[in-house]
Amino acid sequence: MKFKLKKCLMCKSKYIILCLVILLNLAGILSSCVNNSENQSLNSESSNEDPKESISIMHVDHANSQLNKYIQEFEKKLGFNINIVDSPTNADSRHAKICSLLASGDTSVDIYTINDEMFSMFKSSGYLEPLSKSEFDENLLNLYPQDYIDRLYGDNGEIYSIPFKMDILLLFINENYLDEIGLDSIQTCSDLDLFLNYPWGENKYAYGGAWEKTYVFNEIGLFINLFGGDYYDWQNENTRNAVKFLKFCSDENITPKNQILDQYEQMEEKFIAGKYGLIFMYSGGFKKITNASEQEKNTLAPIMIPEIKNLSTNIATWQYSINIKSEKKDQAKDFLNYASSYQANKLYAELLETAPARIDVIQDEDVYFTGVEFVREYLDSVKLYSRVIPGESIEYLSKMGEYFQQYVMERINLDEYCSLMDSLNVEYNVKK
Repeated sequence: MKFKLKKCLMCKSKYIILCLVILLNLAGILSSCVNNSENQSLNSESSNEDPKESISIMHVDHANSQLNKYIQEFEKKLGFNINIVDSPTNADSRHAKICSLLASGDTSVDIYTINDEMFSMFKSSGYLEPLSKSEFDENLLNLYPQDYIDRLYGDNGEIYSIPFKMDILLLFINENYLDEIGLDSIQTCSDLDLFLNYPWGENKYAYGGAWEKTYVFNEIGLFINLFGGDYYDWQNENTRNAVKFLKFCSDENITPKNQILDQYEQMEEKFIAGKYGLIFMYSGGFKKITNASEQEKNTLAPIMIPEIKNLSTNIATWQYSINIKSEKKDQAKDFLNYASSYQANKLYAELLETAPARIDVIQDEDVYFTGVEFVREYLDSVKLYSRVIPGESIEYLSKMGEYFQQYVMERINLDEYCSLMDSLNVEYNVKK
């Protein structure tokens, strides 16, 4: 009897355990179904499964962790999904990839972030969707530096991009060099002359640049304006004096000859390592320089450009532009429209910690980003010039750089160099 009872109890126990297992599995399945249903509901609300309700953007800031927060605010405002496509970090690779995609008629990317060089080339090639000024706030273009807007857009009533990031060419100094020479700052031409001609020692230079053939146009244009020259007239005495000064710096080892291979990345690395006393660097690199200053023994800081003949510097921007082959132009235009707003510019400044494109946002005392005080000072005190970049931008800038390098390396003389530049401007229709 005991045996039978025990056997019965064992059977009942097995039955109960089996029932419990089945019930737990059913609960898990039901829970999974509910969760999946909720997740699908949330995803459908946030991602809008209809592909027409999402766009893709190739963004130069894709490596910045704050970009996702910035884009998420756009998604909330606009009501559609925005997919971020990685952009190559190397400038040449980035330019080549975007050019290849646009030239092939690819539709996978709706919006590109492009710089002035790409803008000039792509606009003249018909790769960018033209936008009517009437689609945007009528006062919008007055909120950017006027010389820049006049050169970039012209008067035909169409625009092809919306700037979102401003880059101003700032002068940075290694304050350890100032300590060595006994100067508090460089405020006058006399201070600059003393600094440039001081014997800094082996592998140390007063001034460093990025003189690679497609980059050196930045400093050539900068110094032509500083010397009061005319970029469109290479027989102008002040224009000639500007490039003579750059060659003098190379001849006298004020700046190294081998920097004809350097782009901004290499120049920055040498400056951070303490090899250069002065560099000109766009404000977009401000955070990298100041972060490096905190980690290294060198104190690196921006200073005001000393006035030579004309207190001036270069201005550039990064811009949003729409792929002319995009199949989602309405959504892309909505994106650009919001990107041009005060709110979006402020958001970009505060999240990405760099200068937005709109002057009114930069000058707002409630807005903060790395280097804001110096960017404001340059905006208030320095004449800002847009860079001269024709439609065939890469060809033109490469030839310009090659001619300059030939001049610096003494393969051609000053007269030959200036004649070549005058001819180059005629060939590429570069004029005021």
